[in-house]
Amino acid sequence: MVGCVSLTPPDAPQAPPQHDEVRHKSWWNFYLRGRERLFAGRFEDASQDFRIALGLAPGSRNAYKKDTWYVRTYGVHHLLDYFPHRELGICLFHLGEREGSEELLLRSISLTPSARASYYLNQVRAVRLRQQDRIEPMIVLDQETRLSSERTLRLRGVAKDTGYVNALAISGRREFIELAEPERRFDAKLPLRAGENTFELTAEDLAGNQRQQQVRCFADWVPPGLSVSRTKVENGRTNLELVLTDNHSLKQLGWQQDGGVAQVERATGKQSHAFQINCKAQGVLQFVLFDEAGNKVSGSIDPMNPRLLVQAQAMSYLQYAQAPTGGDPAVAREAEVLEANPSRDELRPSLRVAPLTAQVARDEFFLQASAEDGSGLRSLTINGEEQLQAEDRDARKHVCARRVPLEEGANTFRVVATDKAGNRSEKIVRVRRVTPTIQESAYRLSMALPSFASTSSSSSTSTSSASSSTTSASGSMTSSLAKQHVEEALISPPARFNLLERDDGWESVLEEQRISVSSLADPSRALRAAKIIPAELVLVSSMIEEGEGVTILSRVIDTAQGKIIASEDVYAPTRDDSALQRQAGGLALKVEQHFPLLEGEVLQVSGKTVRLSLGSSDGVRPGMKFLLAWDPKNPEHVGEVKEVGGSFVQVVVTQTQSEQSVAKLQLKADVSKGDVVYAR
Repeated sequence: MVGCVSLTPPDAPQAPPQHDEVRHKSWWNFYLRGRERLFAGRFEDASQDFRIALGLAPGSRNAYKKDTWYVRTYGVHHLLDYFPHRELGICLFHLGEREGSEELLLRSISLTPSARASYYLNQVRAVRLRQQDRIEPMIVLDQETRLSSERTLRLRGVAKDTGYVNALAISGRREFIELAEPERRFDAKLPLRAGENTFELTAEDLAGNQRQQQVRCFADWVPPGLSVSRTKVENGRTNLELVLTDNHSLKQLGWQQDGGVAQVERATGKQSHAFQINCKAQGVLQFVLFDEAGNKVSGSIDPMNPRLLVQAQAMSYLQYAQAPTGGDPAVAREAEVLEANPSRDELRPSLRVAPLTAQVARDEFFLQASAEDGSGLRSLTINGEEQLQAEDRDARKHVCARRVPLEEGANTFRVVATDKAGNRSEKIVRVRRVTPTIQESAYRLSMALPSFASTSSSSSTSTSSASSSTTSASGSMTSSLAKQHVEEALISPPARFNLLERDDGWESVLEEQRISVSSLADPSRALRAAKIIPAELVLVSSMIEEGEGVTILSRVIDTAQGKIIASEDVYAPTRDDSALQRQAGGLALKVEQHFPLLEGEVLQVSGKTVRLSLGSSDGVRPGMKFLLAWDPKNPEHVGEVKEVGGSFVQVVVTQTQSEQSVAKLQLKADVSKGDVVYAR
């Protein structure tokens, strides 16, 4: 299935250890020998060395009991990847002591989480659960959406299993799961296509039990339509015969005349619904029509408009055109034609489309059209596509809307209304779709990704040495491949960072300062290197050989603050390309989760202090940077970032609350309430 772990131990016996005698009776010497013995398959001997390093058995002058990534041994020497509880737990796993192994691995994770410990904890639990667990996982959705007007479906829920959820796939895409859990939440945005959509959810536990579940959602992007089929005025009141139509299912029509009582006509579940409204002859009727998916169309009906009246005469057109509430020049012109040719319909339909020109930063445009004709409408098309359904033919008024897709750049839509006599009216709508500058990679946080340091953790390092760690030729090749996969994952759309290229010259700066790749495993040297790299973030990574497997340890350094702001690792049990690629993708995901792509707005401005609508509950932390963009309602700057003197305007968060945060402007700029902010 989707991502079940291999239950074959990866630490197969290798070449004999380099040495079998410990000359210096210190904890790190026993730990290093234990690692060599572990990778050589000498699990009993290795377990004894780890016990000595932890002080659980005699033999060492001292002990160190904390699992950690980086620990000082003596002088300027340090040890990378010191995890005695984890390694002892792995030994016990191979020796068949499952209970003791699980306890030690849990202890290691509680001290310092590592992907290697998570991998083996899954292995230990899987052996136990395969013998007793026969129950499939449960998949529970927070909310099931069967009908939607959106372009994407937000699918949220939880997969549950007392046997630990180990794998989860949503519509064929595997979620990255490192440590199997009793409950695994998911939150996915899935693209919809018009009509019926089916998505497959698959969950699997450590015992291999699997549950498959389908989610169906009908995507309806077509708003409903309204037609006035007949109008009759009698005793100072007007009787409107209406027809409501929808391609899938109607919901309701709400209307109100001149501020009177709001009324509702329900038509839930129907594709067509005919009914009558009896209203005052004077006064415009405002309406809003919804379908069940949430699409809507709104407009107005003037009961006294002679276009809607049966056998309307020229005089009524003229009276309407000259009335204070009418005043429609088009009606006046058509009245003159009708007066000159009373037996011949030469009047063109009235066609209103708004707006006729627009500039947007979205991939679709809401186009609404309203057509009227006294003799009845035969056709209403948008770019040749008929909008009238069978029930709408011969209607005297029809109101419809469409969410039309947009291409990059200029888009043209031709709307044509034709009446029964063949008279036609035409409107041209021009919409320009622009790419929001906020989406350009240049505005993302810049990140440098130096070459990975390849090292065997079965050796100590010295901060005074350019490279004293043991590196194999195969390890160097694997580290290059791993770096390539991490780069690919980081730049895959939507790219979270602006990844600097090597030919930008920053790697040569490291060489000039005699900072080697391998020395970047030392946090102090990594921080020093970050200060001279022209990037806001530096992702410093070490590839640690773990027998047949490999651990990639990465630290994110904020160059402005001069500190490590995130540290993540992944573990691949084998070094084949597919395993490295999957773990590289997981590493990129774990790093990106520290930098959520957030969008909010400016709530208040006081000098250079700006209050934002985002807080710690949204993932905001002090030091985060946000771009300022124009209010989206400003038509002249749709999707544009604010700039001053060629530099973009940004704020840096100084304080956070649960729902809001306070930030400082980095440039003197015109910032207003309602402006949009985007995480860089």
